[in-house]
Amino acid sequence: MTRLVIAREVGRTVSVAGGIVVASGLSRVGLGEMVRVGAVEGMVMRITAAAVQIALFGDESLVAAGDKIVRLNVQMSVPVGDKLLGRVVDALGMPIDDEGKIPSKLRMPIEREAPPIISRRPVNVPLSTGTKIIDAMIPIGRGQRELVIGDRQSGKTTIAIDAVIANRDNGVISVLCLIGAKMSEVQRIRGRLASAKALDNVVIVAAASEKSAAEAYVAPYTATAIAEYFAGQGKDVLIVYDNLTLHANAYRQISLSLERAPGREAYPGDIFWAHSRLLERAGNFKSGGSITAMPIIETQAGNLASYIPTNVISITDGQIVLSSALFSKGQLPAIDAGLSVSRIGSKAQIKTLAKAAGNMKSAYASFLDLEDFTKFGSELDEKSEQILARGRATRELLKQNYGEPVEGAALAVMLVALEAGLFDRIKIEKVLPFAAKIVAAVKKSASALWKKIASGVALSNPEMEQLKKVMRNAKP
Repeated sequence: MTRLVIAREVGRTVSVAGGIVVASGLSRVGLGEMVRVGAVEGMVMRITAAAVQIALFGDESLVAAGDKIVRLNVQMSVPVGDKLLGRVVDALGMPIDDEGKIPSKLRMPIEREAPPIISRRPVNVPLSTGTKIIDAMIPIGRGQRELVIGDRQSGKTTIAIDAVIANRDNGVISVLCLIGAKMSEVQRIRGRLASAKALDNVVIVAAASEKSAAEAYVAPYTATAIAEYFAGQGKDVLIVYDNLTLHANAYRQISLSLERAPGREAYPGDIFWAHSRLLERAGNFKSGGSITAMPIIETQAGNLASYIPTNVISITDGQIVLSSALFSKGQLPAIDAGLSVSRIGSKAQIKTLAKAAGNMKSAYASFLDLEDFTKFGSELDEKSEQILARGRATRELLKQNYGEPVEGAALAVMLVALEAGLFDRIKIEKVLPFAAKIVAAVKKSASALWKKIASGVALSNPEMEQLKKVMRNAKP
């Protein structure tokens, strides 16, 4: 019996600089294919009549002119599977957490076409983030793409981590893609998830700041391939890209090294396509499962109109905007409710929460306008005073320390109490303690109603009156 042997095409390194190898002799290689340059792996990024250019996944000092290049005859792919849960892997899917190899024979390509519209379902199942102002005013559904955007150190990553923790018991798998973070920061985040007992449902893909630009570029595609594996098993997945600004910078660096013509702000002309083909892979699928994308973008001085922010805003289904001004005032989370939006709306809320929060955003916006007006010292009528009282109570109620996610049923109960006016006539500093007492009272004295709220079923009018009666018995 004759055994078929596939001969591997071999080329040579002409030069190496900026993490890019110029190769000769690879006449049949294709874009996106994997090659081995000496002891370092790489991916074909550009093919011209004169040469093939390869981005290296490793230390370029290990590569020299004249080194042999072996074509591996495979498109870029990464290992996937349940064994990745709880682990930290690099941009190639290899473990970097010192916990041994990951036994997985299944691999998936990092690049795939986004599922067509006909294979998608409407987004109408809530994805709790644990952040009160988001779940009340800017709700996210499973299969949505919701951007988190703001200046450096305004709380973007913390909101994403809280969302991961908030879904640890909801059957949601989380894939956390960390681009350009120091390994110490990766370990800190891993420790935070472990202490919150959420790590078992999380895969962390890290392209550390010490790694090559090529690894930073492919990391989100690797994370998406892993997410697609779990979605293909019928599971709901939350994927966080932290952050796509650094991803765009890595792609710009690679493109300049490839001598591509720079465009606006020196980014390559296809940077929009690089992000759109990534985020379009999220959705709620008829075959079962969903992928909810939470990309993070870093702004400078709150400029939402710069190139990369506007690109990603146009791709996503809404944005959560963090304000450095609110952060400096001590308002946590520092989310600007006026600039933030979700295009899914109340379809992605449990029924009781949706009913209580129905007019909340517009009422809160009216309060902020009125509050600004009162700075001029004008006298107000009784109705205006009521708007101010309700607005101040709302703002206080929505305050929340980072790292303390709140479940959807608890938020629904708080908002019903707010709507009933239970916070209007108490001191501001007592709002949050009173809210905690109300939630505890409902859990204890109306457990059947609590379970019904948590399940997402709407309360009848008699049940709502019963709920409010329990609330009124709680004392500030």
